[in-house]
Order: sequence, then C-alpha cells, then structure tokens
Amino acid sequence: MPLAIGQLRSLQTLPFFNIGEEAGRQIGQLRSLNNLSGSLEIRNLELVRSKEEAESANLFKKQNINELRLLWNELDNLRENDREYNQLLEGLHPHQNLKGLIIERFFGDQLSTWIGQLKKLVKFELRNCRTCKELPTLGHMPFLKYLHLEGLDNITTIGPSFYGESTVHSGSSSKLFPTLEHLILENMLNLREWVEASDHDGAMEVFPVLNTMRIKRPSLSFLDIPYCKKLTDLPKGKLCSLTSFRSLEIGPFSETTELRSFLDLFDALPQPMHPYLPFIWKLSLVGWPHWESLPDQLQYLSALTYLELDGFGVKSLPDWFGKLSSLELLYLYNCKKLENLPSDQTMRSLTRLRELQIEMCPLLMERCNSESSSSSSTNPVSEWSKISHIPRIIINGQRIRG
Repeated sequence: MPLAIGQLRSLQTLPFFNIGEEAGRQIGQLRSLNNLSGSLEIRNLELVRSKEEAESANLFKKQNINELRLLWNELDNLRENDREYNQLLEGLHPHQNLKGLIIERFFGDQLSTWIGQLKKLVKFELRNCRTCKELPTLGHMPFLKYLHLEGLDNITTIGPSFYGESTVHSGSSSKLFPTLEHLILENMLNLREWVEASDHDGAMEVFPVLNTMRIKRPSLSFLDIPYCKKLTDLPKGKLCSLTSFRSLEIGPFSETTELRSFLDLFDALPQPMHPYLPFIWKLSLVGWPHWESLPDQLQYLSALTYLELDGFGVKSLPDWFGKLSSLELLYLYNCKKLENLPSDQTMRSLTRLRELQIEMCPLLMERCNSESSSSSSTNPVSEWSKISHIPRIIINGQRIRG
C-alpha cells in the first residue's frame, strides 16, 4: 500500500487499509477518501489511540461503502481501561445505510450504540470480542438476514436486551428478527442461558423466517428455540457440544422439515455411560403430525424430571420410557394420533412420576377416561389401568386425580 494514500481523493476501491504508526499510514489517511465504494477492511486498529483519531477517518461520510470490517490484533494490551476501547469504537461510526458490519477482536467491554442504529444492516458478525459483556440490541432490525456471534467469552446470557422492541408489525402480531435467515453461535464458552423475548400480549413472533441455525461449543444450561417455523436446516449431531444443558425447549420447525433431519439433531445425545448431557432435567419438544416417531436417544436422559411432547404424530409411546427413572411430570399436548401409553409394566416402573397431563389428544383421552374404563376386560383398549396409580392426573384442564 502506498504512503499518503489519502491524497488519492478520487479513489473508489480500497479493499483494505493497514494502519501504521509512521506518517502517511495513520487512520487519518482515510479522511478525504469519500468516494470509496463496496467493501472496506480496516486493520491494526490497536494502533489508533483515541476517539478523536478514530473520527479522523470520517467513516460516516463514506456513503458508498456497503460493508465495513473493523479488525484489532490480539496483542493489543496497552490500554489502561475498557473505556478507552469503547470510546475508540464510538469514533468509528459509519453511515447509517451500511449493509454489512464485521467486528473482530475488539477489546472493549461495551459495544457502541450506533450498531443498533444501522437500520439497513443485512449482515452482522461479531468475532472474538472476548471482553464484551453484552450483545447489542438487534431484534428490531428490519433487514438483518445473517448473524454470526463467535468467541464472546464474557457473554453469559442472551436475554431480553438482545431482542429489544419490535418495529415490524404484521396484522395483529409483532415480529423480532423479522428477516433473519441464518443464525450462527460458535465458541461461546461461558454462555449459560438463552431465554425468549418478553411477550406480554402473546402476539410476538420471534425469528419468523429463520431457516439455518448453527450452535457450536457453548456452555448453555438453558436453551429455548421456539416457533422457528421456517427453520429447515438443523445442526446435525451438534447437541454433543452442549455439555452444560439443564433445560431444552425446541420447536416447532418448518412443517417441511423431514423427520430424519429432526432425529439427526439428537444423534449426539448420550449413549449409556456417555458423558454428554447426563444432567438435563427439562425437555420440551414440538413436532408435526407427520413425525411418527420420537428420538430413541431420549431414553438415556436419566436425570430428566419434566418431559413435554407437543404435536407429534406418534400412535404409541415406546417402552423405553421406562428408562426415564427420574421422570416426575409428563405432559402430552396436541398429539392427535396418540392412542397408547407405554405398557402397564413400564408405566408402573416410573416410580417418581407424580403428574400426568393430557390435552388435545382425543384418542388417548378417550382411553384414559376412568368412568368408561372400569376394567381392561370390559374395555380392552382402556389405558386407565396404566395410569390409575399416578397421584395427579389432569385431562383437558380437568383434574381427574390429585
């Protein structure tokens, strides 16, 4: 790269700019290059010493730049406090019509508020910003399609501030991340919890068009992936990396998602004596009527106390349910083809099962009616004998026992 490139005021293309300490290579060389277009990558940002120096690049005046990449080097440990880093990033404010933003190895603990003001953003990547304490608010961005979060060691929770308030409305519902199609989380080593957005009136849609999600090496203990009805590309066998799970809620995915794809998601769940996921205690799965089987791997979740199955097309629950020795509550919802529970012997082996709830499962509800099922000899299809020992039974909101 030539010295004093800032003199080329008509320059339109500059794929990258390497900041240097010597005269003619400082970030101020970008000041007058307002005709730049396309993508711009700015490297060695650790050499920029102040917010004022960062502002000298005049990034907000470069209206034809559609993608901006801001790179620091790992070796930068010269600042006395996080505020200096934070202020420097403030000074790199681009124009508000930016389409793509990639930030790598930023060492501050707080991202700039201008990120959330980039209403035209389509792609956002945040990589190896290891001291960053909180994610920016992104749920309101109307055009964001691609989001990649990686190596954010200080992030422990993804919560309501990540979603923000919806500005996109469709009919009577509001949407968060209304156009997001691809979501990638990698190497989030201290991420413990991912909770859903606040929805006070029940009319909120989150990730309505999400179709690809990749999760690699987080330490999540709680994950809720609800109502991603456009999600068809599932992370095959990737649950093996989620070694700290305690609670998992997934579904529904796209109705066009094949059952095999859904089952593949569980390929990495523990086999006997396998170290992964032995302590998960709550599992909620939402399926579709054409999904006529359940993941066999679930039988190895020996610490599971709560299991919810919603919308599956299974006709009979398998006898491996008997291996769920810690199960305390079983909730069956909207499984319209379900006729049979596991065998009588299996159900009675679940000695910790304290509550059974059945709702909108018409075939099973008819067979679990105590009044019409006085004995299996008079009604051979009765399921009542399998559940009569359970202390608390609720069918369609009506308490039958307990």
